Amino acid sequence: MATTTQEKQGLFGRIRHFFGEVREEGNKVVWPEREKAKVDLVVVLIATVFLAVAIGAADLIFSTVFTWLLHS
Repeated sequence: MATTTQEKQGLFGRIRHFFGEVREEGNKVVWPEREKAKVDLVVVLIATVFLAVAIGAADLIFSTVFTWLLHS
């Protein structure tokens, strides 16, 4: 059950308390250096492109094979 303090705060008081705690937790975050973030971004973009090409190639191969099998 909620504590009596939370019950007395009301809806807007609880919302304000929630966002205050969110701000406190956000201040505890250790953000990466700008160069590290750039390197991570490049790695993610390369991996995304590679996986998109690999999935596209697999789709093309499977669709070609199944089309060939079904029309034979």
